[in-house]
Amino acid sequence: PHWTRQERIRLARGIRQQNMKRLMDAAMEAQLATAASLPDLNAAIERIRAMPDIEVVQNLEGIDYARIARSIPQRSARDCELQWRNVDHPSVYHGRWTRDEIAQLKRLGEELLSETASSRLTWQDVADRLGTRRSAFDCAREFQQRFRRHRVTGRWTESED
Repeated sequence: PHWTRQERIRLARGIRQQNMKRLMDAAMEAQLATAASLPDLNAAIERIRAMPDIEVVQNLEGIDYARIARSIPQRSARDCELQWRNVDHPSVYHGRWTRDEIAQLKRLGEELLSETASSRLTWQDVADRLGTRRSAFDCAREFQQRFRRHRVTGRWTESED
């Protein structure tokens, strides 16, 4: 189901809160490790508080999506993580696909699909190689819609199922 504006606000707020806590904890640990003065710690905390939201939310590691999901009824931790990583994260580009991107996507997608089962190439690798801040999900979806539509028709056969 489509994410509402309120759900997306709650998700972003949860990400921001957790990243602020992570930054504050790191400042406290640094203060303890270096025996820095209280004014130094206060200055570090003020620098963190003054950070623009777009910088605060960049981190993707260690986010407790289950905790965030508790504030968003009908959404699971996985729903929250997928929404943030593939749609709402500020680094993900959602503009129109250029001809060059489409040509690269076709080449990389075909390479991914032609690899042997032992290959480690993923849609994330395709997104990274594309280098245009597209998410892995966007790359896979665009590739399927543009180049593989004719192969996904009808019901599953018994052998496919």
